[in-house]
Amino acid sequence: AIACAQMDKLDAILDNRITLAEALTKQIQGLSQIRPPTVRKGCRHVYYSWPILLNFDERDQFLSKINALGMPLSRYVKPLYHLDAFKSAPHACPLAEEIHKRLAVFENCAWSPTDLQIAKIGRAIRQALDDVTQTV
Repeated sequence: AIACAQMDKLDAILDNRITLAEALTKQIQGLSQIRPPTVRKGCRHVYYSWPILLNFDERDQFLSKINALGMPLSRYVKPLYHLDAFKSAPHACPLAEEIHKRLAVFENCAWSPTDLQIAKIGRAIRQALDDVTQTV
């Protein structure tokens, strides 16, 4: 019954996620050190989360600084082949490992920030980025 009721709200939920992700992406326009999610032509991204790829090595420093500013940006889960269920299967995925080292994620599935909060997130991203890249 709950799932059926939620399905009636699905389009509104997804539209909210897309609007939020687009607003966050707009906040980082012009920052060559951060790459937002790519949405291929003819596709729709429903943004369970807003993952960004960092084009610098100091991800953990960046996350510490942005978390200190109150922003909920975090590491993403390890690549799935690290799970115990896959331990017996041979795996070597250097590209997945490299992406994992540079990936940060904003879990945006459960809230609807205001425009003011979105701008604050943008300022925090820029401040944390400046702090990290100036110390390198």
